[in-house]
Amino acid sequence: MPESLIALVALCLLGALALAWREQLAAREQAIACARRLCAEAGLQLLDQSVALGRLRLVRDSGGPVLERHYSFEVSLDGKDRHRAGVRLRGGRLAGFSLPVAAGVT
Repeated sequence: MPESLIALVALCLLGALALAWREQLAAREQAIACARRLCAEAGLQLLDQSVALGRLRLVRDSGGPVLERHYSFEVSLDGKDRHRAGVRLRGGRLAGFSLPVAAGVT
């Protein structure tokens, strides 16, 4: 293979990697925004102001295959406790979430 072709392939792979990294960072920021909004609506405190990617998979949606990302984070009901919570993004949109329920709330 000519050196110029090898360089072109390497450049294309590097570009694809950069685009994937950028998309992952944008999805993480979206997950943080969703977690903040959900916590504010539920009266919870988002701890550490961050989320962690727990699962990444390809799923079939009505428009075809999309990436589904599961993020976990920790919240507090009263500032003294820690509970796990999570959001699920499918194709950049909120597809589901889980939040703790305060004791005594039905």
